[in-house]
Amino acid sequence: MIPEPLYKQIMENVPILCVDLLVKNGDKILLLKRKNKPLKGYWWIPGGRVYKNETLLEAVKRKYFEECGLKTDSVKEIGTYDYIGSDAVFDDIKTGIHTLSVVFEIKATSDKIKVDEQHAEYGWFEFEDCPKELKEILNRLINK
Repeated sequence: MIPEPLYKQIMENVPILCVDLLVKNGDKILLLKRKNKPLKGYWWIPGGRVYKNETLLEAVKRKYFEECGLKTDSVKEIGTYDYIGSDAVFDDIKTGIHTLSVVFEIKATSDKIKVDEQHAEYGWFEFEDCPKELKEILNRLINK
C-alpha cells in the first residue's frame, strides 16, 4: 500500500492506472453503488487501481474477487477511457482526479455477488438504464 501523503502527491500530479470490469449476465450489466469518492452514491462498474508489479490481468482477477467475491478466467480487453473529475478520493486534493481505465469484459458465471465494503449494493441493469456518463463511455467502447 502507498502511504497516504505519497498517494495524495501522486494523485495531484499523474493519472492513476485502473482496470474496470464490464460484467455481463446475458443482456444485463453488473453495477455497484459506490460508498466512497470518486462517484460516491453512483452506480458504476466494478474496478480500481492497478498495483505496481501487477499485470492488468492480475488486477482484473483481484478486483473481480475483491468487489464481487467471484473468480474468472474468461476475460476480454475491450478498450480504455479517461475519467477526469473534481471529486477526488481525498477532500484536500484540489486538482480533482484523473484515472486511465483499461476495460475488460467478463461473462458472469453467477448472478449472485458478494459486495465488498466499498459498495452499498449491486444490481443487474439493462444498458439503457445505466447512468448517462457510464452509458456514453460503454457505448464508445462497445461500438468502436
